[in-house]
Amino acid sequence: MFDDIPNKTPAIEPPQSLTWPELGPSCEINQFYTHFESASGFIGAGYIEVWERALLPETQRSAAVVYPGSFRFFASDGGGNMFGVTITEEGVKYLSAPNIGGLEDVRYFDSWSDLLAAIRDFNYI
Repeated sequence: MFDDIPNKTPAIEPPQSLTWPELGPSCEINQFYTHFESASGFIGAGYIEVWERALLPETQRSAAVVYPGSFRFFASDGGGNMFGVTITEEGVKYLSAPNIGGLEDVRYFDSWSDLLAAIRDFNYI
């Protein structure tokens, strides 16, 4: 599930508690942060930097100025776009959102693998 993500830093004392309990233990980003602290590198044509777990509250506060507080941002492409997750009526959705933009610019993905495929193909904007 996380093999495609390069340069993963192991969590300090695995297993960690769930980062976002409301997303549940089966949510992939919760699983990521249970075992890893951060990661960065290219996935195909796209780049991802999964932020350190300790930085998430700060990034959440700054993103909440533009986006709903229910969006949980955890990564960026290093070039003005953030990746996150939220709960919708259909369930957990991953998303891509520009640092400067609004809800009309958000792109939703049905699964973790769909998000990674979009990053790999540089097709998330």
